Amino acid sequence: MTLVAEPENQFDPYATAIYFQDHKLGYIPRDQNKEIHKFLLLGHNDIFIARINSVVESENPERQIGVTVKIKAKNPVKQ
Repeated sequence: MTLVAEPENQFDPYATAIYFQDHKLGYIPRDQNKEIHKFLLLGHNDIFIARINSVVESENPERQIGVTVKIKAKNPVKQ
């Protein structure tokens, strides 16, 4: 999955879209997008891992897909 900053979004200046291939799944919630948006604008697109953690078809369309976003470890810990 890919995160894309949308600084020209008329509804949220920190809008951050979530894509799977060419399909826009939605946005990171407004109360959680500001820092991620700033990193994306600075070109740090490769530091995030986004994964779908739930799909609930019966929910409101804005809440049907749950996504977790994490920052990748620079030097993964070997176990």
